[in-house]
Amino acid sequence: MLGPKWYYGTLDVVKKSLRKKDFPLILKPIEGSGSKGIRVINKIGEIKNEQDNILYFEKFIEGTHYLVYFIGEEICVLEKLPLKNEHSKMIKRETTNTLKDIIIRWKNKYTLLFGHLDIVIEDNSNKHFVVDTGSFPEFTNWKCSGDPVSKIGNIILTEFKKQKR
Repeated sequence: MLGPKWYYGTLDVVKKSLRKKDFPLILKPIEGSGSKGIRVINKIGEIKNEQDNILYFEKFIEGTHYLVYFIGEEICVLEKLPLKNEHSKMIKRETTNTLKDIIIRWKNKYTLLFGHLDIVIEDNSNKHFVVDTGSFPEFTNWKCSGDPVSKIGNIILTEFKKQKR
């Protein structure tokens, strides 16, 4: 699974690693979720008042942005506007084989019952990049069948019963 190139550290440390070709970047808060506080940085001079803070940047990937929820074996793919949060309006899309493969590998690697990934399909290469792993998804935009809370509860109960045997 591909992820965007990233930079982490204080502004002085990050500045030493950055070149013009590395921009644009996405500045992401270290804490928080839901795309709160993220912003596009086109040049190092746009970063203000961050001198002593630890910063996290990702290379901005131009492409189509998807929020991909999964509960058990069910996968729900939604297209969203870049840099919008998980509560913004989204359009349900078909689950491609590549998106399905990424989700299955992610689930298996981390033994997950449910979750979500933000995936961008880069315009110029058609490569799929995981740009956000969603620590605990809210399933606000779940547009697949059934109630996600009930589905998650049932999966957890089934897993609990398996482990008690």
